[in-house]
Amino acid sequence: MEIRLTETELFKSLTEIEDGTTYIDLHNEFDCKEVNISPNEVQLVFTNNLDVPKVKRVGLIFKDAKITKVSTSLQNGDFTSLTIDNIYRGRFENSDGLFERSDNGLYYYYVDFFKDYNIELFASEFIVLYN
Repeated sequence: MEIRLTETELFKSLTEIEDGTTYIDLHNEFDCKEVNISPNEVQLVFTNNLDVPKVKRVGLIFKDAKITKVSTSLQNGDFTSLTIDNIYRGRFENSDGLFERSDNGLYYYYVDFFKDYNIELFASEFIVLYN
């Protein structure tokens, strides 16, 4: 199944996702097992950590992605899986002020994990795939 969350409300947490009868809680029920970065796409892959999951796997896809910042603390060391803290669409700052979209129509997203791992990026689309 696919959910498009590109034009979500500013600063609204996207760690809890609902699609009719399906509820996905990325913070409490899933672990991020992969962070895949290619020239135009960033993909985060989550697997369910419950014994009997309704949804087993979730992929977050940022299309036409342009990463502006990645930060991590190497002191925390264990990157076998990550727990998501928050994902939201926000504003970015340049010399002219704060903006929601870039000149070429890209939105700005913040992806924050526990253990001080953070990604900031522009993307034209934010898509959730799950099964």
